[in-house]
Amino acid sequence: MSLSGVAAGVGGPCIAHSRSTRLTILDFGLGILANGLWVLCNDHKYFMPYDQFPWFKDAPIKHIFNLEEPHPGHLYWPDLDIDLSLEIIQHPKRFPRIARAEA
Repeated sequence: MSLSGVAAGVGGPCIAHSRSTRLTILDFGLGILANGLWVLCNDHKYFMPYDQFPWFKDAPIKHIFNLEEPHPGHLYWPDLDIDLSLEIIQHPKRFPRIARAEA
């Protein structure tokens, strides 16, 4: 599967919710676009534009694809130290930005 343009996995739940588990491309969908990225979780596509989620803009693809769901509705990118709830992803304007992208 090519990682340039859009790369997607099989739709469906993010993961079977047991313990903190590393997600694989078979557990979720993830797309990398010029203006942001999206994650498919529980049959819902969540878009994260780079202007609201700047940490992903220049991140290596392998770091973006290293995604965990430590508990239901929470996504964590350990290589980037980014921890986001699906609510934050869905409604970013409701939550003030706590961290900033490094210059």
